[in-house]
Amino acid sequence: MSEANKSGSLVEVTYVFGSRLPKHGRCVTTRAEIQRLQHRVSVSTGYVVEVCTVCGWNHLVRRFTLGGRRSA
Repeated sequence: MSEANKSGSLVEVTYVFGSRLPKHGRCVTTRAEIQRLQHRVSVSTGYVVEVCTVCGWNHLVRRFTLGGRRSA
C-alpha cells in the first residue's frame, strides 16, 4: 500500500454491468439507483471497487447480483 493510501485517499466505487446497460458498465452513485436495478426483470452484476484517488490503485471489494425479478 502506498503512502497516499495510508492518508485516507481511498474511495469505494460501484459499477453495474448487465443487459440494457452500457457495454462499459454504469457507475452507480445512489441507493435509489441500486434499488431501481434490483427491481428489474433482467439480471445485472454489481462490483464495488476500492480506489486510491492519488495513485489509481484499485481492487475488488465485493460482487453482487441485482434484478431477476419475475414480471407479474
